[in-house]
Amino acid sequence: ARQRFYLLDSERNRLLVFDLNDFSLIRAVRTGYFPLHMAATRDWNHLMVTNARSETISLLNLQTLEPDGLAYCPCSSYPRSIAVSNKAILVTTAVDRGRALRTPDNQATVQVVVTEGRVNRMDLGQRVVVEPATLGIFQNNVSPRSLLIATPNGTLILIGEDVGLAKMYEADSDTFVLARAISDRPLRGGVAATDAGLYNAGAVMLGSSLVPLTEFRN
Repeated sequence: ARQRFYLLDSERNRLLVFDLNDFSLIRAVRTGYFPLHMAATRDWNHLMVTNARSETISLLNLQTLEPDGLAYCPCSSYPRSIAVSNKAILVTTAVDRGRALRTPDNQATVQVVVTEGRVNRMDLGQRVVVEPATLGIFQNNVSPRSLLIATPNGTLILIGEDVGLAKMYEADSDTFVLARAISDRPLRGGVAATDAGLYNAGAVMLGSSLVPLTEFRN
């Protein structure tokens, strides 16, 4: 074990590496603009950091603690959350798309920018992030603020959407197998996943079929 832990400094665009034993700073590594989320590859050779305002994902070599290049997202797609399964690396992106809207009086057309959310697959070898047309039987349309988390054994990836939805990716079938409304209120907070069929999205605890078991209310 390397006995290290990692923190993101979004204001200074840095990844900070600390010693787990005495909490001393080992190294500060430059990232892209506004690092937001990170995940390690299954072999623990690389740490991947989403740069939420620069359309890139920074890669850090965990053997040498040296930067190891970038993975590039589609144009106008800003990576936010990332998770790694035994089969795929999934990345959520906030996508800026132009849209023409009619004014209320229907007399003019106004061009506006709408931010949408998408789930992408990252090809680590090619260093590219690709947006699939669908998520299996589901539309590839999620909240831009969605969060991803993989189970420790890498068999599943949970998506928690702040609009009260959850989706599940299964590595064995390499597709999304579940989607469910889990709350009638906006979700706040993080996501968590276990190997025992228990998950957490915001204040909602979920069972193996994403059925809400309880919701913690303040």
